[in-house]
Amino acid sequence: CAGEFNSGGRSIHNNKERIYSCLVVRKDGRKSIERLNFVKGIGYQLDRVLSAETKKDITEEIQLAIYGQYILEQSWIRPSAELEDEFADKGQLQYPYTHSLIGFTAQGDLMVGALGGNRCDGIGVSIEEAAYFMREKGARDAILLANGGDVNLIVNEELTTLSLAGRRGNTYPRINYSTVLAIKISASS
Repeated sequence: CAGEFNSGGRSIHNNKERIYSCLVVRKDGRKSIERLNFVKGIGYQLDRVLSAETKKDITEEIQLAIYGQYILEQSWIRPSAELEDEFADKGQLQYPYTHSLIGFTAQGDLMVGALGGNRCDGIGVSIEEAAYFMREKGARDAILLANGGDVNLIVNEELTTLSLAGRRGNTYPRINYSTVLAIKISASS
């Protein structure tokens, strides 16, 4: 079962321990995209964060971890076939969708992207096109945050990317937007 935890607190997907691609901000200020495992605290134990690579417990080092699909890695666009285990809904790999993305440049600058569309009309982009977009805008690494009806971007209090919610053929404009990330950009920064 996707996203469920076993009796040991391990997140399981397709009968194996789930690995999450996350944008990570450490308490010392370092930012990166890393693959993590999460262990749910059982019996009054705290939840833990483990490096998927080393299995080291890094809970105390992490300030923030945002889950997504690692679509651009060291400027390399990961093919959709390689990402299948990261998606519960495989349709998001097969059809054009709206996407919200977050990543870093080689200099460590944070980048946010949103690509709109209307999937009922076949308007949107593939996962590879979204990764290409981020790379062309200067990202070296990027994760996909949300697809479809979850993608809405507000800039200077104005909705700039409206996404329709619902499944193909049965969509509606969202009244209450689900915002994954809001960034206020001021002229003085």
